[in-house]
Amino acid sequence: TVSTTGLGIGTADPSNDLEIGGNVNRAFAIDTSSGTDKHAQIILKNSRGEYRMRVDVGADKFHILDGTTEKITLDSAGNVGIGTASPEQNLHIRKIDAGPALTLHRYDSSVDNNETIGQILFVGDEDNDSDVVAKVKVCADDDWSTNNQPTYMAFYTTPASAYAATE
Repeated sequence: TVSTTGLGIGTADPSNDLEIGGNVNRAFAIDTSSGTDKHAQIILKNSRGEYRMRVDVGADKFHILDGTTEKITLDSAGNVGIGTASPEQNLHIRKIDAGPALTLHRYDSSVDNNETIGQILFVGDEDNDSDVVAKVKVCADDDWSTNNQPTYMAFYTTPASAYAATE
């Protein structure tokens, strides 16, 4: 349906420039199934290349690809893989020919002594009351300036018979 508000496929009253509707179970699908390699995908292309968002029905995974190269995978267990199609943990980062990296980036116009730059928290939940049981924290070791950005790293753990992490 073409209207003044947009083009509708499967809907008589589109509210967007392009709206594809249908029954609840299959509002939008692009099926490129072939043999045992069954998947639905959306391909986004421009003059520089293409990205694909694909659902792999056989492996029950959602993929984002740069052309044909895996970039991100979400599996049915909720594991996320960056650079791998088979994540083994909640977050699995893989980089070929270089060390994988995770960046925590603080963006601020001024950083003062003892302010947190970034931290990794380890949280435990045994009684529906989540507690930080360990953490790694990086802080400014002085007020920062253009050529002076000192830091220190602190490690916090929870001792026996306690419920909170201490340095």
